[in-house]
Amino acid sequence: TKKNLERLSSGLKINSAADSPAELMISEQMRTQISGLNQAVKNSETSISMVQTAEGVLSEFSSMLISMRQLALHAANDGAADENMLQADQLEVEELLSTMDRIAVSTQFGTKILFDGSNAVDGVAVGDGLTFYSASPVTQQAPTKQGYSVDIEQVAARAEVNAGRRMSLEEIEKGASFVLKENNRVMGMDTNEERNLKKNIQQLLGNFRRSPETFSRENTEARLADLIARSLQKKADESGLSVIIAINENGMLTVKHKHYGSRPNFAVSTNLSGLFGEKSETIKLSSGGQDVSGYIGGDLAIGEGQFLHG
Repeated sequence: TKKNLERLSSGLKINSAADSPAELMISEQMRTQISGLNQAVKNSETSISMVQTAEGVLSEFSSMLISMRQLALHAANDGAADENMLQADQLEVEELLSTMDRIAVSTQFGTKILFDGSNAVDGVAVGDGLTFYSASPVTQQAPTKQGYSVDIEQVAARAEVNAGRRMSLEEIEKGASFVLKENNRVMGMDTNEERNLKKNIQQLLGNFRRSPETFSRENTEARLADLIARSLQKKADESGLSVIIAINENGMLTVKHKHYGSRPNFAVSTNLSGLFGEKSETIKLSSGGQDVSGYIGGDLAIGEGQFLHG
């Protein structure tokens, strides 16, 4: 009678292990599965909300890019556009770029910033993450069904050159020149001789001179450095150089080789003293490139860039 009353009051056939141990075990397993599925649904809903937040931002970016394209087409109308109109178009483009940068660093889902690059995948493959690359007819059969064991002792790295300091506003205003040499290819760029680059630099300097409270010195120097780095990258790509040119987290110019290993290298020089050496025009050779090293099947393997041969 007691058990019947308990079942009636709870609405459950099984209320304790004494009712039916086997059925209780099956019931608990099903409850565990249901709980896991419910949590998976909640996780999916959270992920959907994050994607919807990102989608809204990307939609705004798309609208801004379309506006920038319209401004570029408007500025290309040489027959009707005068200098004041071109300056107004350029100022609007700069404002749109500034807005995109601000949105990128401030868009969050919870405490996670979505568009500042902090969610990018960066690392090396070890253990199960290693990928079989290739074999030849003379490759020996692995001693076990699991294949050869691979032990990485040193990861591959790219050769690079980092500036010793930031570029100042006065130096950029006077004009900065750079020379890069990589794999028998030479690329040179002078900020005073690149027409579009010079115009953009003058625009940013003009904004700073007119309103230093709005366009701070630090922000202007950062935007000028980024502008020069992007122009250098474009020039390097056009010249066929395998380098990556950017501004690092400390606001300094950095040049890296695109390929890993000890063989790829390059050299860089500039007319700005103290940037890549104590004196101007000092040739700075890249350093830090190294090949992967380790063992395959217990035997020492030969590293070449990111590939380990054995």
